[in-house]
Amino acid sequence: MRVNAAGPLDDLSPQECTALRAAAQPRTVRPTLATLTEDYFSGPGWLFERKLDGER
Repeated sequence: MRVNAAGPLDDLSPQECTALRAAAQPRTVRPTLATLTEDYFSGPGWLFERKLDGER
């Protein structure tokens, strides 16, 4: 049983669906590394995960 299984492509128009095409995936993906900083970003609507080695 599927409950609320809407996906990101469900809202596309028929014209947008026909414009989709398959594309090769990258062979490698570089990870996002934490950056050690003394300045702290803060903003409403943002969630933060503080780590001992920086912020991500």
